[in-house]
Amino acid sequence: MPPDYYQLLHVMPDAPAPVIKASYRAMMQKLRHHPDLGGDPAQAQLLNEAVDVLCNPAKRARYDSDLKAFSLRAEQSAKQAAARERDENAARQAQKAPPRTSDSSASAGGRPNTHKPHKAPPPEPDKQDPEPEQESAPDPVVAQTNLPTRPHCLFCKATFSTNPRALQRYSSDDQCAQCTAPTALIEQLGSSTTEELRRIYRHEHDAALRLWTQWPMESHSEARLQDLSLAGCAIECGNALSPNTMVLIDTDALKAICEVRYCKPATGSTTFSIGLAFKTLKIKARPGSMFSAVA
Repeated sequence: MPPDYYQLLHVMPDAPAPVIKASYRAMMQKLRHHPDLGGDPAQAQLLNEAVDVLCNPAKRARYDSDLKAFSLRAEQSAKQAAARERDENAARQAQKAPPRTSDSSASAGGRPNTHKPHKAPPPEPDKQDPEPEQESAPDPVVAQTNLPTRPHCLFCKATFSTNPRALQRYSSDDQCAQCTAPTALIEQLGSSTTEELRRIYRHEHDAALRLWTQWPMESHSEARLQDLSLAGCAIECGNALSPNTMVLIDTDALKAICEVRYCKPATGSTTFSIGLAFKTLKIKARPGSMFSAVA
């Protein structure tokens, strides 16, 4: 499998060379992947290969062709495996099916058998048939814990348990025990959180922001909060992010899991302007502690 240079440099497959080079510089310098800054030499070598291939039109065309061919082969293999699994399941179901019995409508001499078979009376359910097994009532301890109902953290994918004996998997303030991301879905938040966000709606900000793009991650990236709304925020970051990926942001006022909606080069800068949509959210400080309205 060829390495995915686009994913490695956090750029889209149709990204132009200036965007690719800007992302490469940000990863080497700001994210300190350069060996002189303490980065892993093997990772730096891979980044060098990626920018060399993607910024050379001829090499990039060959690479894209190889990557597409590999993707087609992988897709074909997946379809064939799915077809084999369906056939195997059908064969197992056929083996489990009871054999068909022919209707003895004729006697051995060829004459029709008019004798009706004797039907046994149905058994009395209260005496012969055991009562169906009933589902146990919900555990009152689980009902009072207010645990998240989705199966895993949207960012680090840590599985959430509903076993009351595993409550250590949750912290007291509704956050993932592994990556500390908030677990409250944005659409499930109460009116108080909505009101707190409404007070800072459409204000302009220049607050420091900590950014995680994967988990685990050795250290967070630094970014700036540009704008904030009820649905999400805009940030300025030194490296490009792929749309539809999940990231974790943390400021002095809020913490959230966000989905990347767009990423474009910032005007007159080597950084990127990135639009994020809130998926989960936790307000840590009341508006006014870090935000200021612009007249």
